[in-house]
Amino acid sequence: MTYDNILYDVTDHVATITINRPESMNAISYKARDELHDACGRVSADPDVWACIITGAGERAFSTGLDLKERAREVDDSTFFDKVAPVDSYMDVAREIARKVCLGAPLSVIAIKEAITKGMQLPLEQGLKLESELGLALSTTEDQKEGSRAFAEKRPAVWKGR
Repeated sequence: MTYDNILYDVTDHVATITINRPESMNAISYKARDELHDACGRVSADPDVWACIITGAGERAFSTGLDLKERAREVDDSTFFDKVAPVDSYMDVAREIARKVCLGAPLSVIAIKEAITKGMQLPLEQGLKLESELGLALSTTEDQKEGSRAFAEKRPAVWKGR
């Protein structure tokens, strides 16, 4: 999909989705909503994306929400992790959070991403089963052994993604 209302970039395992409608204070139009949904789907499907930052273009507002000029219908419920930061430093704060996520074991970060994206669509019992299965699969990886050794030796882990 080509985007007219958002920008999408991936750098160092971090996707940045920018709502690019500063003239409307980044109000979410129907088209922008569809583009955001598509971009979030790309984040979910891309194993090389470990964290995502959603931001708004311009300096006036992250987003005013639904574009009332279009009388926008309800947006699907979604869960986002959030932290409020001043406009002059919010991208630094967001990048720092994303950087910390990317310090984790790659297989674990990918599994957490899968548990969140798939688990939110499942009933609680199935979501807990998915979490358990992912945890079991991770328990036999080289990275799990490295993490335990690094913790015992009080040193940073060296992840291999295996």
